[in-house]
This record gives sequence, C-alpha cells and structure tokens, in this order.
Amino acid sequence: MKKNILYMLMMIVMLTSCSDDSYVTIESLNTFGQKVCRNDKVKVFVSVNTSDNEDTTYKWGCDGGSLTNSDGLFENVWVAPDEPGEYEIWVTVKCGGEKETRRAKMTVTDELFFRDFETPYYNNGYSTNSMSVAQSNGTARLTSSNANGRWRLVWNTFLKTPVTVPHTQQMSYKWDQMDKTNGQFRMRFKFNNTNQDPVYIDHIQFESNFSSGVSSWAVQVYNSNRGGTISKAIAVDGTPTILAKNKVATGAMTIDADWNAYYYIDGQLISKVDLKPVIAELGVTNYANVAIGESMVSMANKLRVYLDDWCNLDDGTILKGETLVR
Repeated sequence: MKKNILYMLMMIVMLTSCSDDSYVTIESLNTFGQKVCRNDKVKVFVSVNTSDNEDTTYKWGCDGGSLTNSDGLFENVWVAPDEPGEYEIWVTVKCGGEKETRRAKMTVTDELFFRDFETPYYNNGYSTNSMSVAQSNGTARLTSSNANGRWRLVWNTFLKTPVTVPHTQQMSYKWDQMDKTNGQFRMRFKFNNTNQDPVYIDHIQFESNFSSGVSSWAVQVYNSNRGGTISKAIAVDGTPTILAKNKVATGAMTIDADWNAYYYIDGQLISKVDLKPVIAELGVTNYANVAIGESMVSMANKLRVYLDDWCNLDDGTILKGETLVR
C-alpha cells in the first residue's frame, strides 16, 4: 500500500510538472526617444505576452543614470546621467519558471536641453506665467495673455549642478496672432543671486518687435539698497528685421565666457555687445560664476507664437540660428 501511495504521489508531481505551460514573450521595449539630453527624463515601458499576468514580475536596470520607479511595474522613467555617451536600459520579465530580458540603447548628447515637440515631453522643468502652452502639430503653441507672458525652464528642478555662463539658447518660431501692432518676443536668461550680493543681475534679454523689426538688449539689475530694479536698454543698430505673419525664423541668444552677448537670426548676426561695461554701470561688481536660474521665452500684447527645436548648450558653443544636426 505504501508503495502504491508513493507511486501515485510521484505521478501527480510528474503530471503537474508536465502541465506547467508558463511562458514569457517580450514583444518590445519602448522608449520615448533614444537620443536625449543630459539629465533628461525618458518614459520607458515593455510590451509582453505571458501565461499569467498576475504572476508576471518586472525588474529594471541601467548602466548609467537612474530609474525612478521601483521594480514590479511594466513602465518606468529613466533619468539620463549628466555625462554624454552611450548607455543601456534593460528589463527582465519573469512568469513561473520562464524569463526573458530585453535591452535598449540610449544616446546622451552634450546638450543641456532639446525639445522638438514631436512626442510628449516628460521634463518637469517648465513653468508659466500669463501664458497658455499646448503642443500643436509638432510645435509648442504659446499664447500670451498680457504684457509679460513667460514660459521658462527652471533649471534647478531637474539639474544637479548650476547652469552658468557661457550659455546659449536657440529656437525656431513664427507668429500668427497679435492684438496690437507691436507684438514683442523676448529671449531671456534670469539669474540667481548666487553670491548673495546687495546688487546683482536679475536678467538679460533680447527683445524683437515682430511688426516693426526694432530690436534691443535689456540688462536689469536688482539693487536691494534701493529696494528695486534698475534697467538699461541697448539699441540694436542696422536695418530692422520684420517677421511677417506665419514666416518661420530661427533665433539664437548667447552669452559667452567673456560676457559678450550675441543674437543671430537664420545664421545672420543681428547684434553683438560687450555686457561688462553695462553691468558695471548698473553697479554690479561681482558676477563671476553666478547661476542662470531660468532660460525663458517672454511675450507681450497677446501674441501667439509657435516654437520648435528649443535647444540650450553650456559648452561654450555659439548657436547661430542655423539648423541643428543631432
């Protein structure tokens, strides 16, 4: 009798083993872009077929950067490292006694920031004031609701190290609505008071009037001794550049390591100024290594603009309003 019971138990084990039909098939490992900027956030997810969804587990890994979600989910967010290079992300899916691993190669460029607005963006560094923003046919549609609408990148929300001069920013743009004839479009770098000085640079910007073509620089300084700001405008000499309705242009603003400021449109130098005398005239004496807290677009008079290919670099490059090759 004992032998029969033992035989029956062995048969049950064998039959159970033979009926274990667990399987895992990874169909794809998907990433929202495979060429990204330093410190960028990229959503990743895996598509799988398994024999038992409730018994399926997911374990994520990477050889650089970090993953924000804990293991166990079919999706994750990869935070790219601050160093350019080639990296891998992988996920191992298990079900029963079966498992499969899929890898994806990721390229981190030397760019501080780049968006072409073709796909959803997951970077959490944007902030707005009096500006509505929406993705529209591969662009960002911006509509200013008053004289100082702003859409900005707040660098310390997603970067580990401060952004400093040299710094360059480029984007393509066109307008299709303005409720007045002097719609103003500005690129601006806003500074932090890194050195805790009583007099410090608040922001530097380049302003273009899309209808008149008149452009100017503005340097604004905050003086805590006076309890307010002081500004100085720097006129741009030369023939006005009028941007017609629905005409696309590419503008680039740069402050180099020697505090020279440049503005290019479509490869043409519109203006270059030495900012040091102006900064000194406004009473700032200590501005080495000050951090750029925000890089932004500012608009006035209910202007509607479409932006594309927004790029920022901090490696000393001077962007010239020309098509970027990535």
